[in-house]
Amino acid sequence: MSLRIDDIVAKHRGVRVLGPICMDLEQGTWLSIVGANGAGKSTLLRILAGAEAASDGTCHFQGQPVSELRNAERAKRFAYLAQAAPTQFPFTVREYVLLGALPHEWSSETRCSAFCDVTKSMSLEGLFE
Repeated sequence: MSLRIDDIVAKHRGVRVLGPICMDLEQGTWLSIVGANGAGKSTLLRILAGAEAASDGTCHFQGQPVSELRNAERAKRFAYLAQAAPTQFPFTVREYVLLGALPHEWSSETRCSAFCDVTKSMSLEGLFE
């Protein structure tokens, strides 16, 4: 898996708020996005997830432009949770995390098994009980 970002720029009301940004990320790469309030961190994440279009530049996932991925395929590859995501239902953290498995159309048992495997691999087992 790879993610390639080529000259991503974001503008709001004609003013550049992000970029240009270029980078290549290979599978297993850890990346921290750090910056002051208003620096464009959330904008960059929305662009990478395909939730917002870049004003300029391209983002490729496994060689394919993210903007050309069908919504169902994009949902299987990316997950984005906004800082403030109002919901109409009182979800637990576990239930909210499990929503990310819905595009895969896995059985309830498979979703729960995957959730347990991931939380165990990250040493987070007790956090979601």
